[in-house]
Amino acid sequence: MSLYGGRRKAPIHEKSMGSYELFAWRDAMSMAEWIDEEFGVAHARKVYEQFDSSSVLKFERENQDLLANFIQKTESQRPAFLRRVAKKANEDTRILFVTLALIGVLRAKEVMEIRDSFRTALAPGRGNRVTTAGIYVFTEKIRDIFTYGWPWEPFDAMGIYCGEDEEGEENEERA
Repeated sequence: MSLYGGRRKAPIHEKSMGSYELFAWRDAMSMAEWIDEEFGVAHARKVYEQFDSSSVLKFERENQDLLANFIQKTESQRPAFLRRVAKKANEDTRILFVTLALIGVLRAKEVMEIRDSFRTALAPGRGNRVTTAGIYVFTEKIRDIFTYGWPWEPFDAMGIYCGEDEEGEENEERA
């Protein structure tokens, strides 16, 4: 409360990133829909899952700037951007690229959610030990989001059938 009886303005680091999280989620769903329209989601999933994890990691590291640029593009700009940067790439490589972009958007959303949970630990003002312990827990949460499995979540949310999951069960039965 201020002297005038109103609420104090929250410092910028204490503000929620909820609107950004919602945007990222909607963007992920849009990207998932585009993957389905462009490649067929069951086909895209099968192609993506054929890449071994070391190839996926290497590809992401080598193309992180292009992936970030792709993520930054509007929905209408993405197809042309992909055609331009992947002129010589085969369909499998294009599927790998757009799937990693989708995973990147979902990862960014999760980082924002984690950041909101730890917003006071990530800013000056608390004790050294409390801050260090809080940031340690933050880093553990961040480490957990670096997975490269098929990004089921937006497809499931939209009811887009992805085919069978790795245990041979229909993905609709997982929900």
